[in-house]
Amino acid sequence: SGRIGAIGNRVWGDSPWVRIPPSPPLSPGICSGDSHLTTWEVVLVPEVFDFSAEEVMDELLAEAARAPMHGDIPIAAGCVFEGKLIAKRHNEKQIKKDSFGHAEILALKDAVEILGGPYLTGVTLVATLEPCLMCAGSMLAHRIEGVVFAASDPKGGAVGSLYNLASDPRLNHQMRRLAGVREKESSLLLMDFFESLRF
Repeated sequence: SGRIGAIGNRVWGDSPWVRIPPSPPLSPGICSGDSHLTTWEVVLVPEVFDFSAEEVMDELLAEAARAPMHGDIPIAAGCVFEGKLIAKRHNEKQIKKDSFGHAEILALKDAVEILGGPYLTGVTLVATLEPCLMCAGSMLAHRIEGVVFAASDPKGGAVGSLYNLASDPRLNHQMRRLAGVREKESSLLLMDFFESLRF
């Protein structure tokens, strides 16, 4: 099962917007088109992908471990199309001295070259850390189908933590979302990296 962010009484599942029974407000949400507050809800719905999220994440964790070799944070991302991992990259922000060197951006660029873009219909992006606003926005621009990530990012995550660009009905595209795949392993990799900076 996957943890999916919902807005109001709508949730993005395996098919277009699926209606679920409305429930009492849980917490403040966002302003909707009719100028009143809606609420965020978290529900459990089954997610079905044409690949093993765990196996792909294991491969990306190994890819992420390469980033510290050149001073970058151990984060990796990959693009899966028709059940196959067609592109994978790790952070290269420091080595390239480029703020756009996030793993997600690099993987999306590779996938565009492989599939002949500009849109990546049918592609799922898998990342070892919840994508930031820049990366989530790029995912929307490329019209990817879904996003799978390991650890959440409460300080900068844009797929459920601070924002949820994957499931905002005000936008012209929504993405399926699966969170928490190999979360512990990804968190440990990040903690080890930041701990090493103290010495």
